[in-house]
Amino acid sequence: MMISKDLYFSEKGFLFDPSTGLSYSMNKAAAFIVQLMRQELDNSEIAEKLIKKFGIDPKIARDDLRDFIQRLNDL
Repeated sequence: MMISKDLYFSEKGFLFDPSTGLSYSMNKAAAFIVQLMRQELDNSEIAEKLIKKFGIDPKIARDDLRDFIQRLNDL
């Protein structure tokens, strides 16, 4: 999934869509994922970076990433 470059994103976890006026706040992990998505990394690269940064189990990283992407798609 690609995060639109038109969205305003703060590394502290604030995301604003000027086209809809909607804003969202995210935890550290979600903000980290959005940063990586904006760099156009693929899901496996993002999962690896999550594993390294947060020291989490690979399966949990992949599952959490999949769930987060699904939530973004549902917005």
